[in-house]
Amino acid sequence: MIYYDFIGIIAACLTSTAMYPQVYKGLRTRKANDVSWMMLSVLLVGTLLWLAYGGLKGDWIVFWANAVGFMSLLMLLGVKILYGRN
Repeated sequence: MIYYDFIGIIAACLTSTAMYPQVYKGLRTRKANDVSWMMLSVLLVGTLLWLAYGGLKGDWIVFWANAVGFMSLLMLLGVKILYGRN
């Protein structure tokens, strides 16, 4: 494995799982009022584009990182829908 692949894998793991603490907090507290709809929208679109980019370029680190990130964003979206009411 080339050293920059290792750096990419570490970066992918960190950024792909960045939303899980927010998902956990929302499920635990049953509150998601402070999660921004705009942030979720922009991240979902951006993640989908990165997912497409990684797939089209054959860069599987980018593809899988964003696949995991997209799933965490979908979970956060679900938490926002369930608990984001004022």
